[in-house]
Amino acid sequence: MSTEGTEIWARMRFDDPARFLEFFDKQLGPGLVGLRHSEPVAVGARIHVAVTPPGLTESLDCEGIAERVTPTADGGARLHVRIALEGTTRARLDAYLGGIEAGRRVGAVTQTATRPAEPEAAGEQGPPTLDELSARCAQMEAQTYFALLDVPTDVAAEALQRRFHDLTRRFHPDAFFDAEAELRATVGRYFRRINEAYAVLKDPRRRRLYERGLAGPPHTWALRLTEEAALTAQRQRRVRGGETQTGHWHWSSAREILQRARDEETPTRPALVEAAKMLRVALALEPTNEHFRHALEQLEYRLATEPV
Repeated sequence: MSTEGTEIWARMRFDDPARFLEFFDKQLGPGLVGLRHSEPVAVGARIHVAVTPPGLTESLDCEGIAERVTPTADGGARLHVRIALEGTTRARLDAYLGGIEAGRRVGAVTQTATRPAEPEAAGEQGPPTLDELSARCAQMEAQTYFALLDVPTDVAAEALQRRFHDLTRRFHPDAFFDAEAELRATVGRYFRRINEAYAVLKDPRRRRLYERGLAGPPHTWALRLTEEAALTAQRQRRVRGGETQTGHWHWSSAREILQRARDEETPTRPALVEAAKMLRVALALEPTNEHFRHALEQLEYRLATEPV
């Protein structure tokens, strides 16, 4: 802690997420933080507490009041500071904690991935090859969204979501960051169409419009909803790199780490670890960003399944 003018500042930095969560559960969340100061402090003194959680470059600035003061033998004081989390600080903290919770869910997925899996459907074992992806791309222009996702036309929302997540784990472009350029381009093209299909079918209104089109003249049965597809692509481009400046920075940093590892032909695992850290922070800042979530899922999956 330091004294600047008549104000007292306390700076707390955490490198271990587990320790930060313990601090939040026991102190910051309930609003009563324990601190020590090298000089005497009066009850009611105003305290500024700057807390920096793991992965954040900017601290969370909290205002507090010294509610209880206990003098120490060295002439300092032990403080119990009443903290009020409001406004921007509360919003940033909620977003960060939401990202950690999302990371926990991803961790549960990766733990499941390390267990013996049930046999996969024929033709979907292991990473896709360039030949398989090229064949899929050649077929997708003549396929309905249902055929593209390989689901029945009466598929329920939960089953549709599970199928999309299965396809995402296998075809997300971030799983191919160290592959040949042609393979990366082909999987990116195929994954964009998967996203497009899912975006339409998961929305009840857009799905009804699409099904109505399928019931029309034969020559229109496989046509996409051109306007809807354009809007979907526009929205995907907007959110892909992040809707906040800080989220975009962490997302871009993750991409640069992976690109540098590929260009320099360095071991991939350290790059995956560092990129995953950046994506966790990006997701904490934008917890509803599905692209960040799926990209992190891919990195976590690779870390869980590839040899150390």
